[in-house]
Amino acid sequence: GGDAPAASRNGAASPASPASPAQPPMRALRFLFASAFASVGDGGEGGCDALRALGGVPQPPPTDAVRHLCAGRFFSLLGDSLSVVGSAASAAAHSAGGGGGAAAAETAAQLDLLDEVQRWASELGAIGTLHEARAEGASRVLYPPAEPHTS
Repeated sequence: GGDAPAASRNGAASPASPASPAQPPMRALRFLFASAFASVGDGGEGGCDALRALGGVPQPPPTDAVRHLCAGRFFSLLGDSLSVVGSAASAAAHSAGGGGGAAAAETAAQLDLLDEVQRWASELGAIGTLHEARAEGASRVLYPPAEPHTS
């Protein structure tokens, strides 16, 4: 995934080159992912190049509270990004006369983004430690308490 928009000195997108609505904010996603889930010291042998390619990781390592916050923001932004890339791919396929191919295009675009996130996890895991950091409320939604079975 690329980062198409040019950046100003403070890292914000330049007004002259707005981001395409179908282009997810990959730098922000990578930063939030690394902040929420990765711990990497100096990267070790060959790890510094990998860290640079992934946009680096925060130093000093974030606190648990910051990891928790970044996880929430990451999942929120990832969800929004999946919706945007899926809708854009579906619309492009539909306007090209794809009809039934619109759903396949939407799914393929979403899987491409998820594949990129999986690549970040693999690369960061190879040079550091990955942590579980659930967003606020995620444990209640993703891991509901077991209901007692009654007969």
